[in-house]
Amino acid sequence: MDAEVEAWLSGSVLPDFGSQVAYDETARTWFRELYTTAGALSGEALWTAAVTHQFELAKDAVLAVYADLTATLTDRSLTIAPEIHGFIVRISVEGQFSEHDGGRMLAFGRDEALLEVARTVQDMITGLWVVWPECPEHGRAMMAESGFRPTWVCRTGPHEIAPIGSLGGG
Repeated sequence: MDAEVEAWLSGSVLPDFGSQVAYDETARTWFRELYTTAGALSGEALWTAAVTHQFELAKDAVLAVYADLTATLTDRSLTIAPEIHGFIVRISVEGQFSEHDGGRMLAFGRDEALLEVARTVQDMITGLWVVWPECPEHGRAMMAESGFRPTWVCRTGPHEIAPIGSLGGG
């Protein structure tokens, strides 16, 4: 079965998803699990399965980032949301989309989705009007970084501030 899965990855998944999957073990693992549960999907069925999975990841990641927004930007209200456009997921901030990576979500894992959504929202907000989120100790912008878990990090310290989704202590 391993040879069948690898042949499917090479013949169907990689031509459609390219480097998004080729160098991402989390994505490759997800596609292998998809093969186990749904078989050798291709074309529209493959894209539909992928976008459905990414949309679920995006919804959870948006909730975590939104919790950080509401905990730290108490003087403003913003709308952020995952949206499906054709066979891609995009994150909107106040109805606008990032142009980075064509504005599409690439993540296939929970931690990757948290980082991707946090960075997208941060870039969009910074482009609109403010540096966000800000280190409470240094007053400088923090960055979403991976490590043990996706975390907001102040590079001035350098020090970790909180896991993404926990800026308000949640």
